[in-house]
Order: sequence, then C-alpha cells, then structure tokens
Amino acid sequence: SARRRLPKKTQGPSTPSPTPAPVDSPTPAPAPGPTKGNKKRTSSPTQAPVTSSPTPSPTPSPTQSPTLGPTQSPTPVPTQSPTPVPTQRQTPAPTSSPTIRPPSSDPPKYCGCYDCTQTVWDTLAGQYSCGARITYMESVDGGSLSHEEACKFVSNEYPDICGPACQPSLCDGNCPLYKEPFEPPPTTAPSSNPNTLSLTDPLYCFPESAQRTQYDGAFDGNYVIEVKDGLGVVCGPGGNHFTKDTVQYDASTKELTLEYKMVNGLWSAAEVRILRTPIIFSEKGITFSYGSFSFNVKSVSVLDDQDNILSSSLPADIVLGMFTWDTKENYAINENWNHEVDIEISKWGDPSNEDVQFLIQPFDKPGPHFTDRFNSGGQGGQDYKFTWNPNEINWSTTAGGVVGTTRTYSTTIAREACAVDYIQCLPSNTEVRINLWNMGDLVPDGLPLDGSQRVAVVIGDFKYEESAQTHVEDGGACSKRCQCKSTSACVNGFCVANV
Repeated sequence: SARRRLPKKTQGPSTPSPTPAPVDSPTPAPAPGPTKGNKKRTSSPTQAPVTSSPTPSPTPSPTQSPTLGPTQSPTPVPTQSPTPVPTQRQTPAPTSSPTIRPPSSDPPKYCGCYDCTQTVWDTLAGQYSCGARITYMESVDGGSLSHEEACKFVSNEYPDICGPACQPSLCDGNCPLYKEPFEPPPTTAPSSNPNTLSLTDPLYCFPESAQRTQYDGAFDGNYVIEVKDGLGVVCGPGGNHFTKDTVQYDASTKELTLEYKMVNGLWSAAEVRILRTPIIFSEKGITFSYGSFSFNVKSVSVLDDQDNILSSSLPADIVLGMFTWDTKENYAINENWNHEVDIEISKWGDPSNEDVQFLIQPFDKPGPHFTDRFNSGGQGGQDYKFTWNPNEINWSTTAGGVVGTTRTYSTTIAREACAVDYIQCLPSNTEVRINLWNMGDLVPDGLPLDGSQRVAVVIGDFKYEESAQTHVEDGGACSKRCQCKSTSACVNGFCVANV
C-alpha cells in the first residue's frame, strides 16, 4: 500500500522511497509523491494455434538452392506435447517446398527485422528452415497466422535458432534486455535463508514477541495472526499510528475486523501479519511459497458513534491492502522487492478515481507489472485472489462487474513488452499482511475532526493453497536462473537442461 497520491504500500517513515519501512515493513508509496499513474499492460499472448502435419509430402527443393527443402514426409504429430527445447520441438511441415529467395547484396527484411537475414531464414530448425516454418504457419493448414504472428510463434519455438533475429519485438536491438546472447540478470541472494522466519523475530513497528497481540488457530485453524502496534510511534505505510486497539478477531465467527479510527486522541491505522500455525506446519515452515492466496472482504463501512452505517465505501484517503511481504529481506536496497504481490483497494486521494489495483513491486518502474485500475462496483462482499507461480501471477476478483475481473502478469508478458521481469523466486520468508491506513495527513480527509466516525473492514476469510509448481519446466519462459530446475539454466529466455 502507499502514501499521498502514490498507490504503494508498506511500512516505514515518510520518505520518497516507494516503501518507507525498514526491513520488516510492507511497502507504501511516499506521502508527498506524485500520483502513481495507471500503466497499460501488454495483453497476455493468445495461445498458439494447434497445428497438424499436412497430408501431402513436401516436394524436395532444387539441389542448387541454398537450403534443401524437406525430402521426406514430416514426422507425425506426437501423441504427447513435445518439449519446447529447440532441438526437440517442431512446427508442422509446409505442404510444399519453401520459396527460396535469391541472394541479394542487401539483406532481406523478413519478419520486419533486418536481423532476420537470408542466412537466418534458411537456417534449419529441426527438419525445416526457419523461413519454411514461418511460411507454413501463415498458410491455412498452419493456422492462417499473420506474418508477424508466425514469426513470433516460430522464434519462440526456436529461440536460439530463429529468434531473437526473427522475433519482431526483440530483433534489431529493439529489446536489449533480451537480445542474444541473453544472460539472465543477477538475482540478489537473499540476506537470510528461506523458511527461517520465527514468531519471536523482532519486527519493525511490532512489540517484542511476548507483548504482541496474537490470535492462534485463525480462519480455518491453520493460521496465526499478529497485530502491529507502534506503541505511539509513527510508522509506515503513510506515516500512521498503528495500535492493537484497531484490530479484533472473533473466534466464533472467524472474522477479522480492521478499523481506522481515533484512539486516545490520535487517528490510528490497523495492520496484521498472517503466518501458518507452527504446530501444524513445523516441517514446511510457517511462511508461504508458490500458490493461491484468497481474501474475502465481507464488508466495508463508515460508521458513526452510534454504529449507524453512513457509507459502504472507503474514504478517498484510506487504503485497504492485502499482500505478501518478506520481512527478513533488506528493505534499504529493495532486495528482491521484498517478494511483494499486492491487492489494493483505494481511490488514492481522489473520489473520482477507480478503486482497485493489482500489481507487484516496484510500483514506480516502467513495465506491465503495474496494471490498470478498475472500479470495484462495491468494495464489500467481494472475493479477491492471486495465484503466484514461478513465471506467472494471476489475479481475480468477483468485483468489477457481473463476471468479475482478472489480470495476468508473466515472464512472457514482460519479455513481449521488452521490460524487466519482476516476478521473484520462492521459497523465501514470505508472510501475508493486511492493512487499513491513511495515505494522506495524520488527520484524514473525509472524516470529521472530532473522531465521531470510524472506518471498519471485515475480512470474512483467508485461505492459502500451495501450488504443485516449484519451478519452470524446461522449455518454459524464464528471466532468471532461480525460476528453472536446479539441473537447468535460463538460456535466451527459456529454461534449458544443462548438458
């Protein structure tokens, strides 16, 4: 979550950094910063068309042509999906001999790429040349792809043979981040070993472990909740007072209530951390790995001092954040961006703004990891969820219309946009945080100065389902070594088995 006009989250004193907290705090945007803009996201690429081998055998190319055409019928389509490792995957063969363009002193511009020379066009990728495969994918039998789509499809299939020279979004230096030879950016080694977090560790803006308010066996019985309390000190996000008096957990209804209200003359915010119960998860650890994180926002209310509901929407300066956070990473250097994946509900200081956004950190860097905001259509009575896998994060919610709203960010989307891939690797020491805080001044806009009104959010449920995925399979998209299996490497943007 964030601060004034900057939709970012987490703890720390008010500084211009996106998350003003020391090591343990979730990342907010600085209070005085400019409004975080809505950034367009590259759409998730559509699935490549299913192709099948043509029935007629291709005719052999002339012997004097630079690249021989196929001399035998193409290999039948396998009964199971071939692996996308370049030497094993195969695009269906063309139904006729590929057209061989005569040599020229000027390099031909296939795929809209000067890098896609005649030499690359005629290079064999398996049984057939890059050009023959691209031409076939443009045919009716191949799926009637456009020239650009066919170039992209084949270049992704054979990334170190046909791509990136014939990949329209990556060729001609269009994307220096992924230009061959692609070397994955270094991944910061965590400052602590994963799954080493304990409930007794010191935390920013939390009391010592023995003095913390704690609820064990929460929700379905598998979680422990601890309450943030700055004991009168102003903390991040947003420069707020946090106190245990703004959080209640009802064991009978299994509901968690967070409030923003005046406590002892000070407007006070609420935040909790959620971990897996140590007794149940002693072998796996109390932190979270890849999987699905689900939150039910049962209700959002502004109430008067007689508990009458005045509104069912957050005041424009109030932020509800639901996110992951690695409290052991070095906040000062944005170490792996603290493994922060966000769901944020707020109008960020402007009542006319849309009120829901899905993102991962960093919020202030260009790229498709910060998606467009959208209108919830009603903040309470909604389910929110994100599923984090090694090279893709999917968000979904019942909010935003009859069929709800979904968003996707992936390594492939980042690559297509020629942007840094900010999906971080797990395991780490990742926990879950939920907070309700004021991004504005210590005196909130939209609430009376006398403290006669308060904001209350009821979280009806939280669930975590661990993913079966622990890494990207060979042939899958990657941007860093840690996404692949321990026996594989990230080569030209794809996981490839070491040989």
